[in-house]
Amino acid sequence: MSDIFVNLNRSLFQLYFYGHEKCPPLHSAGPSVRDHYLFVYIDRGKGIFRGNGVTYELTGGDSFFMFPGHLGFYEADAKDPWEYRWVGFHGTHAERFLSGIGLSPDSPIQTHSDKNALIRLFDQLSNLEGDVEYKELFANGILLQVMAVLYNERARSSPSIAPASGTENRYIQKAIQFITQNYAEKISVPMIAAQVGLERSYFTKMFKKHAGKPPHVFLLEVRMHKAASLLKASDLPVEHIAYSTGFNNINHFSATFTRFYRMPPSKYRNQTN
Repeated sequence: MSDIFVNLNRSLFQLYFYGHEKCPPLHSAGPSVRDHYLFVYIDRGKGIFRGNGVTYELTGGDSFFMFPGHLGFYEADAKDPWEYRWVGFHGTHAERFLSGIGLSPDSPIQTHSDKNALIRLFDQLSNLEGDVEYKELFANGILLQVMAVLYNERARSSPSIAPASGTENRYIQKAIQFITQNYAEKISVPMIAAQVGLERSYFTKMFKKHAGKPPHVFLLEVRMHKAASLLKASDLPVEHIAYSTGFNNINHFSATFTRFYRMPPSKYRNQTN
């Protein structure tokens, strides 16, 4: 079941279509490339999503994104096929918003703590009645609420930042965005400071004032949270996860992860799967 809108005005967020399906075993889509964003929320059951060469095993309460221009494939489980809901959308604000909360082709998975919040919104989409203009306006309002739920959940699951104001706020937000988009690269505090246009020691002092921790600790926390997410949701070898989160030495990664989570990566994966 799905519905499609044709009045694409390229606003901040513009809903293209939405739908809901209980899939038969091994039902699949792709591999394909889209010219829009696709957000898929899994009600129940199991399946896999493959994007950027990584396969993620997902279940009820998880979701995944497909990004414009990136090849993606997803398939329902053979024994316990998933039931899912989806929205396709675009908009001038979409890329900046998603990257700002840490969702990207390299980080497309989210596990939702409040499963009912998204279901309620998707139910409203499914039950829309009225003329086309009313439905389009109302549906785009629901899409904004879906984005708000994502924002709230990502904010709670990411390292916290205290509110800043004025010019400092712009510097801090730019630094956070740079870190969350480039944690997999060989970035350093001097590089981050240069990126936002500040001298290193001044930047470090400002960042610690608002974050309660220096930027190198914040960067490490982002990498560790991402590593934990990959261990839980993908079948990537630990060595590949190390390289995917900015480490060039698996022993260094394992030691760091063990200090952070008080257990080695392999044990963490076994306990969370």
